[in-house]
Amino acid sequence: MKLLSKTTQNFLLAMAVILSIAGIALYLLLRQEVTDEIKEQLELQAELIADQVARGKTVNFPLTSVSEVSAAFAANKRLGDTLIFDRLQHKNEGYYYLTLVKNVNQRNYRILVMTSYIGWERYYKTIFISFLGVALWMAFFGVLINYYSNRKIWRPFFMNLENLKQFSVRSAQPLHWHDSTITEFKELQYSLKDLTERSRREYLALREFTENASHEIQTPLGIIQSKLDRMSQLE
Repeated sequence: MKLLSKTTQNFLLAMAVILSIAGIALYLLLRQEVTDEIKEQLELQAELIADQVARGKTVNFPLTSVSEVSAAFAANKRLGDTLIFDRLQHKNEGYYYLTLVKNVNQRNYRILVMTSYIGWERYYKTIFISFLGVALWMAFFGVLINYYSNRKIWRPFFMNLENLKQFSVRSAQPLHWHDSTITEFKELQYSLKDLTERSRREYLALREFTENASHEIQTPLGIIQSKLDRMSQLE
Protein backbone atom coordinates (compact mmCIF):
# COMPACT_ATOMS: atom_id res chain seq x y z
CA MET A 1 0.00 0.00 0.00
CA LYS A 2 1.29 3.43 -0.94
CA LEU A 3 2.06 6.01 1.71
CA LEU A 4 -0.67 8.45 0.63
CA SER A 5 -3.27 5.67 0.61
CA LYS A 6 -2.19 4.54 4.07
CA THR A 7 -2.34 8.03 5.58
CA THR A 8 -5.75 8.64 3.96
CA GLN A 9 -7.07 5.35 5.34
CA ASN A 10 -5.84 6.21 8.84
CA PHE A 11 -7.40 9.67 8.54
CA LEU A 12 -10.81 8.23 7.61
CA LEU A 13 -10.66 5.66 10.40
CA ALA A 14 -9.75 8.27 13.00
CA MET A 15 -12.50 10.59 11.74
CA ALA A 16 -15.10 7.81 11.92
CA VAL A 17 -14.16 6.99 15.52
CA ILE A 18 -14.13 10.64 16.61
CA LEU A 19 -17.48 11.43 14.98
CA SER A 20 -19.08 8.31 16.46
CA ILE A 21 -17.93 9.21 19.96
CA ALA A 22 -19.01 12.83 19.45
CA GLY A 23 -22.45 11.74 18.17
CA ILE A 24 -23.08 9.45 21.14
CA ALA A 25 -21.90 12.11 23.58
CA LEU A 26 -24.11 14.74 21.94
CA TYR A 27 -27.14 12.45 22.05
CA LEU A 28 -26.67 11.66 25.74
CA LEU A 29 -26.04 15.30 26.61
CA LEU A 30 -29.04 16.47 24.60
CA ARG A 31 -31.27 13.86 26.18
CA GLN A 32 -30.20 14.88 29.68
CA GLU A 33 -30.67 18.59 28.92
CA VAL A 34 -34.12 18.06 27.39
CA THR A 35 -35.21 15.86 30.29
CA ASP A 36 -34.07 18.42 32.86
CA GLU A 37 -35.79 21.25 30.99
CA ILE A 38 -39.06 19.32 30.71
CA LYS A 39 -38.89 18.47 34.41
CA GLU A 40 -38.41 22.14 35.31
CA GLN A 41 -41.35 23.16 33.11
CA LEU A 42 -43.61 20.52 34.64
CA GLU A 43 -42.65 21.53 38.18
CA LEU A 44 -43.31 25.18 37.34
CA GLN A 45 -46.68 24.26 35.88
CA ALA A 46 -47.50 22.26 39.02
CA GLU A 47 -46.62 25.26 41.18
CA LEU A 48 -48.92 27.50 39.11
CA ILE A 49 -51.74 24.96 39.45
CA ALA A 50 -51.21 24.76 43.22
CA ASP A 51 -51.34 28.56 43.35
CA GLN A 52 -54.67 28.56 41.51
CA VAL A 53 -56.04 25.90 43.84
CA ALA A 54 -54.95 27.98 46.85
CA ARG A 55 -56.82 30.99 45.48
CA GLY A 56 -59.91 28.92 44.84
CA LYS A 57 -59.73 29.40 41.09
CA THR A 58 -60.62 26.84 38.47
CA VAL A 59 -57.62 25.05 37.00
CA ASN A 60 -57.57 25.76 33.28
CA PHE A 61 -54.24 24.25 32.26
CA PRO A 62 -54.47 21.66 29.47
CA LEU A 63 -53.45 18.07 30.11
CA THR A 64 -53.66 18.46 33.88
CA SER A 65 -55.70 16.95 36.66
CA VAL A 66 -56.09 17.81 40.34
CA SER A 67 -57.55 15.49 42.95
CA GLU A 68 -57.56 15.53 46.72
CA VAL A 69 -55.72 12.65 48.38
CA SER A 70 -55.01 11.49 51.92
CA ALA A 71 -51.81 12.19 53.83
CA ALA A 72 -50.45 8.75 52.90
CA PHE A 73 -49.63 10.05 49.42
CA ALA A 74 -47.91 13.23 50.61
CA ALA A 75 -44.44 12.07 49.61
CA ASN A 76 -45.45 10.58 46.28
CA LYS A 77 -43.65 12.26 43.32
CA ARG A 78 -43.02 10.67 39.96
CA LEU A 79 -41.67 11.74 36.57
CA GLY A 80 -42.29 9.48 33.60
CA ASP A 81 -43.39 9.26 29.99
CA THR A 82 -46.37 7.76 28.24
CA LEU A 83 -48.12 7.59 24.88
CA ILE A 84 -51.45 9.28 24.08
CA PHE A 85 -53.37 8.75 20.87
CA ASP A 86 -53.67 11.91 18.79
CA ARG A 87 -57.04 11.89 17.04
CA LEU A 88 -55.99 14.59 14.57
CA GLN A 89 -52.80 12.89 13.39
CA HIS A 90 -54.12 9.38 14.08
CA LYS A 91 -51.02 8.21 15.84
CA ASN A 92 -49.56 7.93 19.32
CA GLU A 93 -47.64 10.92 20.63
CA GLY A 94 -45.07 10.90 23.41
CA TYR A 95 -45.78 12.82 26.60
CA TYR A 96 -43.86 13.45 29.78
CA TYR A 97 -45.91 13.56 32.97
CA LEU A 98 -45.19 14.63 36.52
CA THR A 99 -47.31 13.61 39.47
CA LEU A 100 -46.79 15.13 42.90
CA VAL A 101 -48.70 15.98 46.02
CA LYS A 102 -49.02 19.56 47.24
CA ASN A 103 -50.31 20.68 50.59
CA VAL A 104 -52.66 23.56 49.91
CA ASN A 105 -54.69 25.15 52.72
CA GLN A 106 -54.02 22.18 54.99
CA ARG A 107 -55.31 19.78 52.33
CA ASN A 108 -53.32 17.40 50.12
CA TYR A 109 -53.85 17.57 46.38
CA ARG A 110 -52.44 15.21 43.85
CA ILE A 111 -51.46 17.22 40.75
CA LEU A 112 -50.81 15.63 37.37
CA VAL A 113 -49.26 17.75 34.63
CA MET A 114 -48.24 16.61 31.14
CA THR A 115 -46.38 18.01 28.16
CA SER A 116 -45.63 16.59 24.74
CA TYR A 117 -42.10 15.92 23.53
CA ILE A 118 -40.35 14.56 20.48
CA GLY A 119 -39.62 10.87 20.88
CA TRP A 120 -36.04 9.88 21.54
CA GLU A 121 -36.03 7.79 18.38
CA ARG A 122 -36.68 11.00 16.43
CA TYR A 123 -33.85 12.72 18.28
CA TYR A 124 -31.68 9.76 17.44
CA LYS A 125 -32.63 9.86 13.76
CA THR A 126 -32.10 13.61 13.58
CA ILE A 127 -28.68 13.43 15.19
CA PHE A 128 -27.71 10.41 13.07
CA ILE A 129 -28.76 12.07 9.80
CA SER A 130 -27.09 15.36 10.76
CA PHE A 131 -23.85 13.66 11.76
CA LEU A 132 -23.93 11.46 8.69
CA GLY A 133 -24.20 14.51 6.44
CA VAL A 134 -21.44 16.31 8.34
CA ALA A 135 -19.27 13.19 8.30
CA LEU A 136 -19.64 12.74 4.55
CA TRP A 137 -18.75 16.37 3.85
CA MET A 138 -15.84 16.30 6.29
CA ALA A 139 -14.62 12.99 4.87
CA PHE A 140 -14.82 14.25 1.30
CA PHE A 141 -13.04 17.55 1.87
CA GLY A 142 -10.76 16.07 4.52
CA VAL A 143 -9.54 13.38 2.16
CA LEU A 144 -8.95 15.92 -0.61
CA ILE A 145 -7.08 18.28 1.68
CA ASN A 146 -5.12 15.46 3.29
CA TYR A 147 -4.25 13.87 -0.05
CA TYR A 148 -3.05 17.00 -1.84
CA SER A 149 -1.34 18.35 1.27
CA ASN A 150 0.62 15.14 1.79
CA ARG A 151 1.32 14.90 -1.92
CA LYS A 152 2.86 18.36 -1.90
CA ILE A 153 4.87 17.62 1.24
CA TRP A 154 6.20 14.28 -0.06
CA ARG A 155 6.86 15.47 -3.63
CA PRO A 156 10.58 16.37 -3.03
CA PHE A 157 11.12 12.99 -1.37
CA PHE A 158 9.71 11.02 -4.30
CA MET A 159 11.58 13.15 -6.85
CA ASN A 160 14.85 12.59 -4.99
CA LEU A 161 14.05 8.89 -4.78
CA GLU A 162 13.51 8.73 -8.54
CA ASN A 163 16.82 10.52 -9.15
CA LEU A 164 18.55 8.15 -6.76
CA LYS A 165 17.23 5.14 -8.72
CA GLN A 166 18.96 6.50 -11.83
CA PHE A 167 22.20 7.27 -9.98
CA SER A 168 25.43 5.74 -11.28
CA VAL A 169 28.93 6.23 -9.91
CA ARG A 170 30.20 6.32 -13.51
CA SER A 171 28.22 9.44 -14.29
CA ALA A 172 30.22 12.63 -14.28
CA GLN A 173 27.17 14.75 -13.59
CA PRO A 174 26.27 15.21 -9.91
CA LEU A 175 22.79 14.35 -8.71
CA HIS A 176 20.20 17.11 -8.70
CA TRP A 177 18.50 17.26 -5.32
CA HIS A 178 15.08 18.81 -4.73
CA ASP A 179 14.95 20.88 -1.57
CA SER A 180 12.23 20.44 1.05
CA THR A 181 11.11 22.47 4.05
CA ILE A 182 10.66 19.32 6.14
CA THR A 183 13.51 18.80 8.61
CA GLU A 184 13.54 15.00 8.30
CA PHE A 185 13.66 15.22 4.50
CA LYS A 186 16.54 17.69 4.72
CA GLU A 187 18.50 15.31 6.94
CA LEU A 188 17.79 12.42 4.58
CA GLN A 189 18.87 14.54 1.61
CA TYR A 190 22.16 15.48 3.31
CA SER A 191 22.85 11.83 4.17
CA LEU A 192 22.11 10.62 0.64
CA LYS A 193 24.17 13.43 -0.85
CA ASP A 194 27.14 12.52 1.31
CA LEU A 195 26.69 8.81 0.52
CA THR A 196 26.60 9.34 -3.26
CA GLU A 197 29.59 11.66 -3.21
CA ARG A 198 31.64 9.21 -1.16
CA SER A 199 30.63 6.39 -3.51
CA ARG A 200 31.73 8.42 -6.54
CA ARG A 201 35.06 9.35 -4.89
CA GLU A 202 35.74 5.73 -4.00
CA TYR A 203 34.88 4.64 -7.53
CA LEU A 204 37.20 7.28 -9.04
CA ALA A 205 39.99 6.27 -6.68
CA LEU A 206 39.52 2.60 -7.58
CA ARG A 207 39.47 3.42 -11.30
CA GLU A 208 42.63 5.52 -11.00
CA PHE A 209 44.37 2.72 -9.13
CA THR A 210 43.29 0.21 -11.79
CA GLU A 211 44.55 2.45 -14.61
CA ASN A 212 47.91 3.02 -12.87
CA ALA A 213 48.31 -0.66 -12.14
CA SER A 214 47.46 -1.53 -15.74
CA HIS A 215 50.00 0.99 -17.01
CA GLU A 216 52.75 -0.13 -14.66
CA ILE A 217 52.31 -3.80 -15.48
CA GLN A 218 52.75 -3.22 -19.22
CA THR A 219 56.60 -2.97 -18.95
CA PRO A 220 57.26 -6.31 -17.19
CA LEU A 221 54.67 -7.99 -19.40
CA GLY A 222 56.46 -6.62 -22.49
CA ILE A 223 59.82 -7.94 -21.22
CA ILE A 224 58.34 -11.35 -20.45
CA GLN A 225 56.73 -11.52 -23.88
CA SER A 226 60.02 -10.57 -25.57
CA LYS A 227 61.92 -13.26 -23.65
CA LEU A 228 59.30 -15.83 -24.53
CA ASP A 229 59.54 -14.92 -28.20
CA ARG A 230 63.34 -15.36 -28.17
CA MET A 231 63.03 -18.64 -26.30
CA SER A 232 60.50 -19.93 -28.80
CA GLN A 233 63.01 -19.39 -31.61
CA LEU A 234 65.61 -21.66 -30.00
CA GLU A 235 65.89 -25.34 -30.97
